[in-house]
Amino acid sequence: TNTDKILAAVRKHNTDMTRIFTFGVGHDLNASFLDLIAEGSRGISTFVRPKEDLEVKVSSFFDKISHPVLANLELKVVSGARLSEIYPPQLPDLFHGGQLVVLGRYEGAGPTAIRLTGTIGGEQREFVYETDFLPKADDRPFVEDLWARRKVGYLLEQIRLNGEKKELVEEVTLLAKRYGIATPYTSYLIVPDEPVPLVGGGGGGVSEGKPSAPPILLKEAGGRAAARPLADFAKGIVKAPGGVGRNRDQFENDKLSRAVQQEASGGEKGAKLRYQFERKQVLDETLRALKRRDHRWTQNNRAGVVLSIECNQLKAETQLRRSAVRRVANNRQCVEIGGVWIDDRFHDKTPLVNVKAQSEAYFRILERHPEVKDVFALGNYVVWVTPSGTALVIDLNAGLEKLSDAEIDRLFVVKRHKG
Repeated sequence: TNTDKILAAVRKHNTDMTRIFTFGVGHDLNASFLDLIAEGSRGISTFVRPKEDLEVKVSSFFDKISHPVLANLELKVVSGARLSEIYPPQLPDLFHGGQLVVLGRYEGAGPTAIRLTGTIGGEQREFVYETDFLPKADDRPFVEDLWARRKVGYLLEQIRLNGEKKELVEEVTLLAKRYGIATPYTSYLIVPDEPVPLVGGGGGGVSEGKPSAPPILLKEAGGRAAARPLADFAKGIVKAPGGVGRNRDQFENDKLSRAVQQEASGGEKGAKLRYQFERKQVLDETLRALKRRDHRWTQNNRAGVVLSIECNQLKAETQLRRSAVRRVANNRQCVEIGGVWIDDRFHDKTPLVNVKAQSEAYFRILERHPEVKDVFALGNYVVWVTPSGTALVIDLNAGLEKLSDAEIDRLFVVKRHKG
């Protein structure tokens, strides 16, 4: 029953690094303990949650490990650029039909030789790859996002296992906000793995037909849903205590809760929605547990399993996922709440220009300043602070339909501050 003694015994006797693969079935277990046993032997931990098919998980696992291709992998630079902050830090074994994606930072540019070594059947194998490292990797921005998600996964795991440290918390929070990653410190950024039905807040008019605005912009007027001005909504969001984060948190909680109720009959979709709702609850509860230094709570039972799955998914991320944060127009950051994207520099005193989406003015702005294409690609409900400091409000239901070229260009002139 003493997990520390068991782990010490495994390290002492497993001198040949025999792979140990751990399975956790249900929630009544110590997820961190199973993770540490697997990780210490370069194995894999797998969790089968309640109502999941155990046979499917087990057969999938055996299919994966039945044909090893290369073990004990190491990656080194022979010449050229210098690598740092590589994830995963310890490369896992490679199996037939699988792939290994390694992400890291580099310094220097030009021709670089990278050597990959490993063993198969006791024989040493070596592969050398020659490539050119560019001075900047701006042509593939998605790589940076994936790298950040992996780094956050490893940092979160350290916090989960060893408790909070100021530097770790600050780094996780900074990366999570910048790249839109849901963590216990930024649970308001959670985005379900699949779309959740939009449910209006108390409006019979919403359910009668497809609304012309996101539910959060709808209000009741004479028994029917009417559009609420986007500018008023955005000002209320940033002015309220907690700002965008707290309001988005409440909206997502309500939306998931109602969606779960709608899918109460069960089925695969209902199970996925319940897990998303549970995931959100666990992230919130984890933050409270970390603050009271209750490490046992974050490692055992339901919370331990959900957090383990969360960390392992981040640590092995290979594809971009939907995010509540987007960087547009020279790295400016917008946060999504209920279908509305709000620039994080926007505040309730910011001057505004309201433009109707898809109008003549809308397309003229795009024609004269193509750099806004990423901003407009966010959708028909956007609040974006222009280089002049004025917020451009794009609203499908209201706004100016014509602007002169001079009025448009003034929005893109950087305001210079005196002094």
